[in-house]
Amino acid sequence: MPWLARLTLPDPAHAIRDRSDLEAGYDATYLYVRPAGSASVAMADLRRTLPQADYFVVERERLRRPGERLPVAPAPNVAWHPLNEILPIATPAARSVSVSPAAVVLRVVQDDRGDAGGEADGQTVGLLTTLAELQTLVAIAPIVRFAGCRFAVDGESALVLGPQRLPIRGHRLTVVDDVAIEDGYRLEPAVAPETVRAVLDVSPRDIVLVSGDGVEVIPATAFVPLTRANVAATARRTQFGEVSA
Repeated sequence: MPWLARLTLPDPAHAIRDRSDLEAGYDATYLYVRPAGSASVAMADLRRTLPQADYFVVERERLRRPGERLPVAPAPNVAWHPLNEILPIATPAARSVSVSPAAVVLRVVQDDRGDAGGEADGQTVGLLTTLAELQTLVAIAPIVRFAGCRFAVDGESALVLGPQRLPIRGHRLTVVDDVAIEDGYRLEPAVAPETVRAVLDVSPRDIVLVSGDGVEVIPATAFVPLTRANVAATARRTQFGEVSA
């Protein structure tokens, strides 16, 4: 018979966040967890991992406790997602008396609200591109076009941050307080960059990258200035199996 576990936020349920045989949904108060699709997961097995949760049998759109006959609540009307799409985090203490400390379940979702507009003067901008695009750029563009930029690489992929957009192909990023979000995506619900950094325990100057692939922290030490010499050296190292700038 179908069943689910219910946790009261801000319980983050870190012990199960990487399990592919479970899925989760949430509302303003609870995080709900149940077997995903046709996955065979015993309630007793999950109870050993999450003893703090409340467990219910789901019957006729109602919840009842195991061993009891009477329902105690309606089944939750929530959207269900794979656990690897949900990042449970707890916000730090409020900085204003008008905002209470709370727990949120932060997800990367597609943003169909359109272009938010240009960047403010002095704001860092970013680009997810390729090492090949950078090689072409530094070979033909005046140095002034990429002065002040820095880059990091992972294989053939490259992340560039700097004071201006580069005239090469790639996925644009909006960067605020070293949190870089790919255009076309957003965090749901909206959380201040300082909160994201605090909850993820990110070191100063490290970059939090939010993209269609999820959330990734890139150390500040992975970046080097975008120069012809550094791009050439990185390309040589990548050719021989090294993957970072």
